[in-house]
Amino acid sequence: MEAVPSLQPICDAAEGYRAHLLSLGDGGGFPAARVHGYTDESIVVESAVASGVSHEAAEHGIARFHDELANVMSEGEEELARDQPAYPDAAESTAELDKHGFVQTVSTGNMRYAAETELRVAGLDSHLRLDLGAYGSDSRDRLELHAVVADR
Repeated sequence: MEAVPSLQPICDAAEGYRAHLLSLGDGGGFPAARVHGYTDESIVVESAVASGVSHEAAEHGIARFHDELANVMSEGEEELARDQPAYPDAAESTAELDKHGFVQTVSTGNMRYAAETELRVAGLDSHLRLDLGAYGSDSRDRLELHAVVADR
């Protein structure tokens, strides 16, 4: 089995996950296809494999990825607020739906911690039932996430 340090290019490349996603599609060979619509874990594992890391070692590094992602999200909240604001009227829309009794949640390929951080920083979490949501940490297969929401 490969040692976990071989995941350095994926987990720590110029500040972990944020930098990793920024580097995707930069002409470095991966990914030729877009990553939108995939879960965070799937993107990381496939990126590692495309970078020459064995699938087994990539899977072994997922726990570390979770830790690195949490650190990057915490340290990058100011940048996130600046560079990824909520869509216009999103907060007002969720507030209005909440006022009329609608239960709202999310279904996303993002890891739960990342999704909750992004929503909180954007000011969109106060009218959402995030405990009912489905996240990339619930399943790598995005098509299974609707069932997670239904079960919750």
